[in-house]
Amino acid sequence: MNKLNLINLEGKISKINLNKGTNGQYGTITLAVDDGYFKKPDKNIQFQQNSKDEYVERSYFHLLSVNEKVLNSLFLAPMIGDEFIIYGKLVTKKWDNYEHPVTMIEVKQIVKHTPKTLIELGRSHGLIKLTKSNHQSGRFRQA
Repeated sequence: MNKLNLINLEGKISKINLNKGTNGQYGTITLAVDDGYFKKPDKNIQFQQNSKDEYVERSYFHLLSVNEKVLNSLFLAPMIGDEFIIYGKLVTKKWDNYEHPVTMIEVKQIVKHTPKTLIELGRSHGLIKLTKSNHQSGRFRQA
């Protein structure tokens, strides 16, 4: 039986905690991942008969473990609000000063890094349209 432990994830950076070590920079980045969905109205309730689908916002926060090699692959330093698409694997770490082990994603590669300023620039020039479903996740569609 082959082992399979692969993660592909897209989201926005919500927290950065990087440190300098003997082998370069390392640390964690928290990625906010949008998992919102459209909830269909209940057809059995009379006053909802003509209502539209309601968008339910739902986000999950995932802890990413990054090292010098991964960080050096970036053209610009990561900032809160930037979008990442990453490739990695699940790992569990335990520290002496923390009672419970923590499951996180060990990043092997940053597939895409879109700075928040670039997204805002595209929106301000009308190149990126903000829709209800991409507001939280930062996903965008071309005009």
